Amino acid sequence: CQSNPCQNDGICVDGFNSFTCNCGQRGFQGGNPAICEPSMHCVSNPCHNGGTCHDHRNHFTCQCTAYFMGVTCNEVAYPLYSFGDSQLDVSVPQGDDNVVGPVPIDMKCFPYAAKRHSSFYVSTNGLISFDRAFRIFWPRLFPGYTYVSIVAPYWSDADTRQHGSVFYQVYDHPLSSYVQRATQDVRDLGGPSVATLPLHGF
Repeated sequence: CQSNPCQNDGICVDGFNSFTCNCGQRGFQGGNPAICEPSMHCVSNPCHNGGTCHDHRNHFTCQCTAYFMGVTCNEVAYPLYSFGDSQLDVSVPQGDDNVVGPVPIDMKCFPYAAKRHSSFYVSTNGLISFDRAFRIFWPRLFPGYTYVSIVAPYWSDADTRQHGSVFYQVYDHPLSSYVQRATQDVRDLGGPSVATLPLHGF
């Protein structure tokens, strides 16, 4: 071991006319494992969607960002909810800036924006409004429109006259699997500030 043959902080152990290197958790693919040459597992950037690659002795692992999972971070951690006719959803009539409503909320009083609402409107532009039909298709910073309470899961100028559909469904029971899943997703993605928030769903 006098020549310090072990690279990358490997620990050399003398033997009889030989030596071995203790490389710890460092990999050594593409080099000589006896002298702890660095691994090449992460050179090809195997981790997708912003994941960080970590080399190990004979393999790699990916540290995925919040919205992805899997060996190479190529699986969506929060997949889309099932939707459409097969889920008994209601479709908004196709058109440009169409709105359907008022749609009654069976729970009679849905608390939102310091008010209690008994109905809502759904727009093809991705808006849910409570006070009135809301057809505006350009998004503004909140609280840009103070005369109407809205939720904007997706807000854009969506024209469905030729293609596409917008669906909605009311889930008014707190034990509904969709309400429970949505509640957990909001808590997971919203951070500590909403981790214990009592949520209502529709």
